[in-house]
Amino acid sequence: MASIKSIHNKLGLNKSNGLVLSEDKDIALVRKIDKIINNPLTKPHSVFCMGDKPFILFYEKPKDRNGLFKAVWNLNEIPIVIIVEDTTVDIYNGFEYLKTESSLALISNSNGLSDFEYLKLVTGDTWEKYASNLNYKNRVDFKLLENIKAAREILINDCNIDDHTANALLGKSIFVRYLIDRNVRIGYKSDPKEWTTAEYCEILSDKQATFDFFSYLQQQFNGDLFQIEDSSTIGPLALNTVRDLLLGVTLQSGQLSLFDVFDFSIIPVEFISNVYELFIGHEEQATSGAYYTPLFLVEYIVSQTVTKYFEINKTDYNCKVLDPACGSGIFLVETLRVLIEKFNALNPNILKDSDKYREILRKISEDNIYGIDKDKSAVSVAIFSVYLTLLDYQSPRDIENFRFPKLYGKNFFSADFFDTNHEFNAVLKKSEFKYILGNPPWKRGGGDGERKPLFEKYIKQRKISEGHPIIPICISNNEIAQAFLLRVSDFSTPSTNASLIVTSKTLYNINAQSFRKYFLTNYLVDKIFELSPVRREVFNKSNDPAIAPAVIIFYKYAFGTETNVNYLDHYSVKPNRFFSLFNLFVINRTDIKKVSQNLLLSKDWLWKTLLYGHYLDYNFLLRLEGYQTIDERILEKKFLKGQGFQNGSDKNPVGDLAKLKLLSPDCIQPFFVRNDLQPFKDKHLHRIREKQLYYGIRLLIKKGLTNELKSVAAICDIDCLYKDSVTGVKANVKEDLSDLRNISGLMQSDLFSYYAIHKFSSPGVEREQAFNEEKFSFPFSDLIEITGVVQEIEEDLALHKNGMFRENQQNVLRRKLNLTVYEALHLSNIEKALVDFTTKYTIPSILQKNCGELYKTIQFKDEYLEAYINVFYSKFSNIFNNKKSFNIEVWHTSHVIGIFFRVDSLQSQKSSVEWLNKANDDLLKLIISLGHDKISDKLFIQKDVRGFEKDYFYIFKPNERKVWHKALAYLDLNDFMDAILKTGKTHESI
Repeated sequence: MASIKSIHNKLGLNKSNGLVLSEDKDIALVRKIDKIINNPLTKPHSVFCMGDKPFILFYEKPKDRNGLFKAVWNLNEIPIVIIVEDTTVDIYNGFEYLKTESSLALISNSNGLSDFEYLKLVTGDTWEKYASNLNYKNRVDFKLLENIKAAREILINDCNIDDHTANALLGKSIFVRYLIDRNVRIGYKSDPKEWTTAEYCEILSDKQATFDFFSYLQQQFNGDLFQIEDSSTIGPLALNTVRDLLLGVTLQSGQLSLFDVFDFSIIPVEFISNVYELFIGHEEQATSGAYYTPLFLVEYIVSQTVTKYFEINKTDYNCKVLDPACGSGIFLVETLRVLIEKFNALNPNILKDSDKYREILRKISEDNIYGIDKDKSAVSVAIFSVYLTLLDYQSPRDIENFRFPKLYGKNFFSADFFDTNHEFNAVLKKSEFKYILGNPPWKRGGGDGERKPLFEKYIKQRKISEGHPIIPICISNNEIAQAFLLRVSDFSTPSTNASLIVTSKTLYNINAQSFRKYFLTNYLVDKIFELSPVRREVFNKSNDPAIAPAVIIFYKYAFGTETNVNYLDHYSVKPNRFFSLFNLFVINRTDIKKVSQNLLLSKDWLWKTLLYGHYLDYNFLLRLEGYQTIDERILEKKFLKGQGFQNGSDKNPVGDLAKLKLLSPDCIQPFFVRNDLQPFKDKHLHRIREKQLYYGIRLLIKKGLTNELKSVAAICDIDCLYKDSVTGVKANVKEDLSDLRNISGLMQSDLFSYYAIHKFSSPGVEREQAFNEEKFSFPFSDLIEITGVVQEIEEDLALHKNGMFRENQQNVLRRKLNLTVYEALHLSNIEKALVDFTTKYTIPSILQKNCGELYKTIQFKDEYLEAYINVFYSKFSNIFNNKKSFNIEVWHTSHVIGIFFRVDSLQSQKSSVEWLNKANDDLLKLIISLGHDKISDKLFIQKDVRGFEKDYFYIFKPNERKVWHKALAYLDLNDFMDAILKTGKTHESI
């Protein structure tokens, strides 16, 4: 007979590693977990959590499986549900509800229990296996928004209702459904009673009755709840569409509504708030650049701002927050929730059903949250979201007597944030905001004269008012997000902190260098939280097919204080299984850096190095700056360099060039040009460029980069035309051909790939491309051996193209080219390791190519791990110079590897490396005994656990090849050496 306790033991789950029992009343729980345990519809026997996130619910003989399944799905939080009966164990997918079966989707039984063992959960093995089952498109928030979107499109396209009216009609109906699901009594034309969806749908069959009912709601609850300014366009078809949506039938669009399955007493208010993404519609998103904000980003920002404020100000529950582009109000909703819960914690004895409590709730919202947005529908949704949040803290009977605060025109404004004449300026400048939070639009502006966007006019006016500082205010490419970053200073005091989500391109674009100088000179940056490496996952639910990179900037206006002495923390989130499926941040130790603003001012390229590298990479790149660049070599030799022709509306005659044929960019391959020319028929061009670039021997370089982030370059001796996506470099005399081959070899080496990811503005941020000024900034070497290897590659490819297959020879030659380039630029062993790590792990993870290598395990006595160990061995052997022995013990398991480094007197034993096969549990027990009880948090989230004991030091990491690479050995070694010095230990006393 199965029991939950025996299953816990089998899976290795206990209170020390994340198991929470519902019967434990003395444990302080985060809101998400507390809400699950204290809701009678979802109350489990136990919950397994990682950090503050619940992952598995355990139930024993539940009485109402159907009701439980529906409630768990509506929670939108739990991936796995395990139900134990007398003789069976069923494992369900908490993210997929099967309406026809009134059940969650069954994914396994007792035979699959081993998939949910502790180590498989925290290393990600479980989630990799069941990734397809946990597809986002099955989750309740996706289905809710999908249904609302379908109904909204019918209202607008088939019923000819304007956007705002359609939004208001749906918003009012969702509010009514919320009241019904919360069992709030409604006293419309009767004594107060609990309603059903069918009763509301009956009212919707009559337009007059519908608007009489809406008037009743307005009188009953007050506030600014989705005002319908013109009801004349709302006819029977529109009301029938809303009825179909609520009754759970197939909509006119052919989509099945799930509104009979949704439970708005359980669905988090935050997800209802996110209907804004759909309410403003795809077209408006494309126009304004406004997109919904994923909830996990909101929660993170609020946790780093408002929540931390209360950790310091323990007796306060007020915290004024402004969102200058509030959209659905998701930041303000999450802030309001924190404020209310703080008040409740400070006042545990206040009666929640009292008039005083209801008044306090209203006052908290009126005194603390403020929002602006250009879109009126967005502001309506934001206010609606605030109202639902206030109701969430009251019982159904209390809601009947609750009056919403009037927020429109007082706290919320429909306006352009850059309209300095709007009334909100006077209102907001009276408030002392603690935080300014938000996700402003990222769209570029444009227009002339009166058509010029207000943010451009604002920047121009501010430039005039600031006079003539050394670094004047500016934004690049008319990026509105940059203007938002600067404008918040107008509503700041010295104690105001801002946290905005903006496009990462702000930190890297070549054209934005002047903006960054102004920003770093006038603002104090506290933290950068970079999401470019996971850009495909962050906004994967937006309507934008071109996924833009995001960064969160935590900062404040300097008010004239020196910024060059300020240090900021830089975090970069890298792709991993947990983030892809659950938006759970995994920050490795190597992805956290501290850097001075002054250094960023002097080395603008450092922004990019911080994203994918660390201080060893910075030192390497700094050393490479000592070499002549390719561009400098071209200037020295007076080579001709330029792009091909450009089409356009101008009518510049082609002239003699009409005799030439066209070379397609596809014909240019690494080290080889296919002689496959096409007829050229154009008589006129926009830009012809330098005509001599189309004749003679040239090096042709394509604009794009390969999947390995190398340039594609080849020598071409065919007279031909080519477009501006190709750049030509033409030598003066035949003897200069060696220089062209050197440039070709350098640009197609692994070192170039390394250089591109760490210094170029676009690769790994947006597109895998490079600008010419970046490519030609690569260091040059005229080592004759590079020319020789390139010539060998060219000759071999010429044979290959004639039918002689020599792929293995090409691999040999390209490895030879890399080694020759390393020799030419005098790379050290550390620098070679850095290049190897970048090409084998960093770049594939960014491009999502060969990602299986990232998690590939290390076998017992693997040479790969020996390379890591030898870095330590060599260092300490040199330090002790045969006076002591340095002994290393490797504990190898399938999931974790531990290495122990011990220094002994030479008389005791010779230096050695010993490998031991261990069980996973043995290693984990040792980690716990060393004081690291939160294994999942430290080992698998931060990727390592390390420390010192009396006679040795140690490091534990997951058994993944990536984290034991030789390049990381140099980083780990330096960290240990620094720690030894800081703790006062000498090498003789380890």
